[in-house]
Amino acid sequence: MKQVFRPLTTPANTIPFITPRELQVLQWLACGLSNKEIAAALCLSDKTVATHMKSIFDKLGVHNRLMAVRVGQKLGLIDLNNEDPERERERERERASGRKRMIWAKYPI
Repeated sequence: MKQVFRPLTTPANTIPFITPRELQVLQWLACGLSNKEIAAALCLSDKTVATHMKSIFDKLGVHNRLMAVRVGQKLGLIDLNNEDPERERERERERASGRKRMIWAKYPI
């Protein structure tokens, strides 16, 4: 049977080494941004963001964006309750315009 989720390989009391740029990417990911939006926010190319995402997935032992955010939160790398204020204002504008976006913070750990 194919294993869907690879368990976190680091001991519970250690945090995998995440570079400062990878941490920024992970924080923007937690805000619900796409790779293209993250690239624009950090002045990077889409391919560079994709490379950072792959590195983050490998270091956290996950296979998708949602699990990266959840594991990042469990390890204390990100705080979903302390989001970027500009992103919150943008979210308010999206709600007012009726545009729908998945918000990672809605998924409890």
